[in-house]
Amino acid sequence: MSPQTGNTHTANIMIAEDDPGTRTTLTVILEDDGHAVFSCENREEALKCISGEDGTTQIDIVVSDLRLPDLSGMEILTALKARFPDAAFILMSGYATLETAVQAVNQGAFSYHVKPLDIDSLMGTIRNALDQQRLISENKGLLVMLQRSNDELAEKNQLLEEAGLAKMQILSTASHELKTPLTSIVGYVDRMLLQRQTVGDLNDRQERYLEIVKRNSYRLKALVDDLLDISRIESGGIVLAVASIDVTVEIEDAVRSVQTHADRKNIEVEMDLPIDLPLVLAERFRFSQVIINLLSNACKYSMEGAKVTVSAAPHNGSVQFNVSDTGIGISEADQARLFSQFFQAETKLTREESGTGLGLFITKYLVEAHGGNIWVDSQEGVGTTFSFTIPSDTAVESVAIGVSGE
Repeated sequence: MSPQTGNTHTANIMIAEDDPGTRTTLTVILEDDGHAVFSCENREEALKCISGEDGTTQIDIVVSDLRLPDLSGMEILTALKARFPDAAFILMSGYATLETAVQAVNQGAFSYHVKPLDIDSLMGTIRNALDQQRLISENKGLLVMLQRSNDELAEKNQLLEEAGLAKMQILSTASHELKTPLTSIVGYVDRMLLQRQTVGDLNDRQERYLEIVKRNSYRLKALVDDLLDISRIESGGIVLAVASIDVTVEIEDAVRSVQTHADRKNIEVEMDLPIDLPLVLAERFRFSQVIINLLSNACKYSMEGAKVTVSAAPHNGSVQFNVSDTGIGISEADQARLFSQFFQAETKLTREESGTGLGLFITKYLVEAHGGNIWVDSQEGVGTTFSFTIPSDTAVESVAIGVSGE
């Protein structure tokens, strides 16, 4: 007998009961309620129904007496769960004991009813069992969908990761190949401009052309260096040779390195550093890279005649550095994305200035690799302050940072 299809609560229900009156009563009530009923009165019929030997393909609920002439309800429960693990088993008995009820529930029975039966209570239990099965079925469908989505996402992530690794490998190789000839170009241009006594005099046009070559070569060199740093970051190949350094000397050198850019825009660069500033635990080259990146950004995105200030002070076992400018400022929306790869704020000034959008991402990585933090405070039209911390050597006795790489 197959179940009705119009009622979502319709089910295939097996009754295992040797008392013909109880069996008939339950069959009539359940069939009137729209269910397909399989009636069994002995071991052979019950096991054939559960195993499917009689053609039964699905059992949703079993209502079984605890004691049949040649089979127990607990044996039926075991056989049922083996083939239909989600089926609900409702046990009936006129010889109920607490131990039997506990045993039945522990083995997976849904409910336990004592004879003489309360039909209304039994029908309520069947409805509850069907509701639970519907929820289980819906959740299983949802879980299947979620698992399928997770599998698809995992596959896509794997492909993206492989593509990302291939991209970084190509990027690293290309950057290395560009750096060698570019270093020669920069070196020879500098030599022609700075060593006139050995290479000969230049006329005004030649000097102007070489200055353009020099400016663009340095821009290209900065891009290649950033791309190499990105590839090292992605591969975990940046090594920090940490030592106690005098940051005052490094900051003075950094200010000198951006002075030409600042002079072109009539920007005043000031230092506000206390005499007794403690040494910090950092790699000299990478610390300078952080300061120069922030100073270059401050000069790059400031208007003519602006002011840029570098200050520092001890702070909770670290030294806090601030690079402030009176430039165009940064919107709140852009501040949230400043340290992302390839991000550049959309303003007239940023469109005019060259840049890769990698400098602040690299800067943040280097600061955090030293055990510090970096943040920004900005107001549009007023200016911006980038602040970061580096542990001082008075607070930390030893630091192991970085992994082996190139």
